[in-house]
Amino acid sequence: MTNYISILYSNNLNETGRLLFESISSVYINQIKLYENIPQDEMIYYKESIETLINNFKTLVENFQLLEMDLDVIKKANNDLDETIKPFLED
Repeated sequence: MTNYISILYSNNLNETGRLLFESISSVYINQIKLYENIPQDEMIYYKESIETLINNFKTLVENFQLLEMDLDVIKKANNDLDETIKPFLED
């Protein structure tokens, strides 16, 4: 889906690219948040799935940053990422 975002930006359809990014981002956020309520002792069973979702979300945000020129939009994307993955960061 990241390729579609870059195609939209390369065709000066930045607003449409932002909307697609936000939609994909929302899916990642919702999927990752599903794991927040799993008891810590059961988390080991889901570790790989969580890591994959987080890594894919990070990649999406990193690629989006290369395309987007509005710093406020980039800041929001980074904040959404940080807040979403915060509960899964190891101390």
